[in-house]
Amino acid sequence: MIQRIQSIFLLMVSILMGLTVFLPIWGKVDGANKIEINAIQMTQTLGDVVTEQTTIYLAIIAGLAAILAFGNIFNFKNRRFQMKIALFGTLLIAIFIGVATFLTYQAQEVFSPEIGGTMAYGYYLPVAAILFNWLSVRFIKKDEDMVRSADRLR
Repeated sequence: MIQRIQSIFLLMVSILMGLTVFLPIWGKVDGANKIEINAIQMTQTLGDVVTEQTTIYLAIIAGLAAILAFGNIFNFKNRRFQMKIALFGTLLIAIFIGVATFLTYQAQEVFSPEIGGTMAYGYYLPVAAILFNWLSVRFIKKDEDMVRSADRLR
């Protein structure tokens, strides 16, 4: 049901994690040397040598979190299951952030470790997605508590 606020939050999680697949996560430029990480690949340009390493597992985790959040919108009749799925989605997003952070620290050492890289939108969107997922769990729990209190009155 789209008219419930938690459905809007779950839709936002789905959109943000979907966008994360296509946006850069981290980048660093130092003269002719360049390195960029996105959810599909890590591209290193050291002089004239271009090296690509796959990071498709980030895209899989982000895509799974997006699909899970979107599908969870339609579990409105079973609020306990909806809450469990949303919490699992939070775990997936946290894993995404952890792996992305590990990759950025690993890539930082490739060249000029004294020059820092720049976090891009693809790194910050999952953080916002965790916030929206947390809000959806909060409102799902509030709905469940309201239904339980109404059942006690009957």
